[in-house]
Amino acid sequence: MTPEEIVNQYYWWVLSRIKTELLTSPTGKPIRYELSHVGAAGVPNNQTEENILRKLNEWSAIKIVNEIPRTWQTSHMSIFEFEVRIPLFNQIYDKYLALSNPESKKKTYEKLLTDLSIPTLKTILEILEEIEKLAETTPTGQPFAVNTAEYRSDGYNEISLIEKLEEWEILTTEGQDDYGHPIVFATPDSIRNFKAALTNIYQRKTLKKQEAEQAIHPTVYFSPRMNNPTDFKASRSQLNNNNADRVNNLVCGNLRIDLEQGTICYGNNNPIEISPSNNIVKFLVILMRGGKAIEYVEIAKQT
Repeated sequence: MTPEEIVNQYYWWVLSRIKTELLTSPTGKPIRYELSHVGAAGVPNNQTEENILRKLNEWSAIKIVNEIPRTWQTSHMSIFEFEVRIPLFNQIYDKYLALSNPESKKKTYEKLLTDLSIPTLKTILEILEEIEKLAETTPTGQPFAVNTAEYRSDGYNEISLIEKLEEWEILTTEGQDDYGHPIVFATPDSIRNFKAALTNIYQRKTLKKQEAEQAIHPTVYFSPRMNNPTDFKASRSQLNNNNADRVNNLVCGNLRIDLEQGTICYGNNNPIEISPSNNIVKFLVILMRGGKAIEYVEIAKQT
């Protein structure tokens, strides 16, 4: 395990303890944090634990208001009392949550972003670029205004896209400035982590769309009911003249294929991922576009 991975474990352990106290303590009351008695792998020693608390205080994620040192007369370890600064604390907490369980965070992001279109994902990436630049040049713990008014996509305006990012706990908002631009709290690390996950999803969805649009259809197939070969190859001009939904969303009875999303679904079952460039999938698409899938189902019922 690298030094970075060890330190990440230590931070996650301390942050988890604070989060537990935060969720079980009365609102507005300082957190009372006693240094740990635990000695185990992944658990910082008392000096490291104290250093992490002071680092969180330095980052303005917490504000230490009282310290009770350990003495030979007391049975307890050193105690820190502090207030938790929710916006920054949550962002740092989410950062180390992702580092401690990146696969879980990735799945969460994918679930949140599945229904967004490729143009909207691209717009969010552009907004994240702007926010990251502002976060890097703003003193830690200070809010900043974000002017992304030129970004529009799928009915989302500047404010609603920022609200989406807040809903996903990537940043927090503090109203608007005199020009109507949202004022936000964000750390460069939280933006970078989310942007990396979003970029991966955007690239995957774009690739699937390209596969759907550029899939090469076999030129000749034989129909069981014909002696002559039937040409199922659709010309590019014919595809361009069709409605996009009709081209990329195919339905045959209870079977549905979404080529843009790269999924196939039967009945009320959950969609599963497919590759539009797979030969079996391409053949099924040919049958569905040519109306042959229904014809073959009827033949099967009669035999």
